[in-house]
Amino acid sequence: MSWESVEQALRHTHAATPREGGGLELRRADAVVVIRPVEVEARPWVEISITIAPRAEVNLATALLHNFELPIGALVVAGDSVVLAQTLPLDGLDPANLDEAIEFLAGKTAELRATVVIAKTAGADDYANTF
Repeated sequence: MSWESVEQALRHTHAATPREGGGLELRRADAVVVIRPVEVEARPWVEISITIAPRAEVNLATALLHNFELPIGALVVAGDSVVLAQTLPLDGLDPANLDEAIEFLAGKTAELRATVVIAKTAGADDYANTF
């Protein structure tokens, strides 16, 4: 599978739109799924990512515990955000497997936000996010 075929399929099946800076966006009710081409060891891959929350709002210890339970994807710190991300090799990628990965990750977004984001309450401990 090539990046061009991924773009074409996602525009058709998910109404994906071009993203500034490259790649595509799929807008969901509670998430924006970003899909972009990347190179891993000089080979073409595709990266799926969804921002969970700003880094300062996430309990990283809880996020690490959830990483162990995820069958695919990983919670990672990317800049100032915590992101749910998965990369897949384009060589031999079945479009159905790509769709399955997108749907799984998008479906996990609300659950992860509910469990890893620190509730903002008056007088909350400023150090609740450290581990």
